[in-house]
Amino acid sequence: MIEEKWLEMNIDNIMRNLIQCEDHLRYLKRNYKPEHASCVIKHLYMVEGEAQEAISHSSVVDESKVEVFQKVFDKTVELRKKIQNREITPSEAIKRIREIRKLVGDLNPIYSEEHCMACKYFHSVLRLAENPVLFIGSYILVALIVLLIIYLLFF
Repeated sequence: MIEEKWLEMNIDNIMRNLIQCEDHLRYLKRNYKPEHASCVIKHLYMVEGEAQEAISHSSVVDESKVEVFQKVFDKTVELRKKIQNREITPSEAIKRIREIRKLVGDLNPIYSEEHCMACKYFHSVLRLAENPVLFIGSYILVALIVLLIIYLLFF
């Protein structure tokens, strides 16, 4: 079915443009002017268009995905308008981009960073960093283990 190929292309293009947005936002200053974000806005328009096409294609291929692409579309429009009106900081926009990307990533494990073994350590450190007690506790535990190894090797 040709719609399956088109839907796959839509998903790839959504992911590609969201990653481009995130990359551009990293270099955008907090006190940006809307025209400074023109590239980001262009990529978000691309995501909107691809999401609209994906709604159509998924209605033929797998109707359960229609709702996901509608959410991608709605959240992308909302984010684009916030950026255009300077109602959001670049770092907060990056968080929103990642939320949108996760919606698409949840459709297929190949798109999800949660399954990436290369990122697994990074994600576990992020989870620890979100909880200061666990974060500090883990460093103390590692330090104690290192001291124990040194003691066993040299004493």
